[in-house]
Amino acid sequence: MSPDEHNTEIATHLTPLLNALKSDPTRADYYRNLLKPLQQYDQDQRGDLLKTLTAYLQHGGNATRTADALYLHRNSMRYRLARIHALAGLDPDDPDDRLALQIALLLSGK
Repeated sequence: MSPDEHNTEIATHLTPLLNALKSDPTRADYYRNLLKPLQQYDQDQRGDLLKTLTAYLQHGGNATRTADALYLHRNSMRYRLARIHALAGLDPDDPDDRLALQIALLLSGK
């Protein structure tokens, strides 16, 4: 299954959750706000942290496959993951944090 097919499958299975969150703007904003530090960094530094995070989650948290997909050296991938963790305060390798980030990306349409 390709990452795009996987993302579509996730979105389909999470539709009831996403719809419930969208009907509660306060809760939806909570998740969207998790991405604000990454969005600000990308804007200020012309970075690709959101793109990296999206790809990382689509590749099941596999840094090697993500680095290959983004044509990055593995050290660059590690650096970006560390920046994501530092800026968002969430660890993309922690299952609970990963779920929160995934929900935030899905709500934001990323």
